[in-house]
Amino acid sequence: MCASLDQTAMKSLTLHYMWVYLIQTELLTGISVRTPDDAILACRDLQSRGCSRVIITMGEMGCVVATPGDSPTTHVTAPSDISVVDTTVSSLIGS
Repeated sequence: MCASLDQTAMKSLTLHYMWVYLIQTELLTGISVRTPDDAILACRDLQSRGCSRVIITMGEMGCVVATPGDSPTTHVTAPSDISVVDTTVSSLIGS
């Protein structure tokens, strides 16, 4: 499980994709994610550790997607016209 990785393991980790939730993100980066801007900072931190593509799901706030290179990190908002039952899926519906 991602949350069990210590900082030493993260420094030597090379991943092509990483999909994490808020709590996992905070455990891995030490960044408290409360806003999309916080999630963008956390994406950049995980990319600096070797994860080339990062998705952080944020429930009703949607998700943040970071890709390699000069592509901008993108905040995808969750649609407001649906009832949120499963916040994991809700952040993907608007993408």
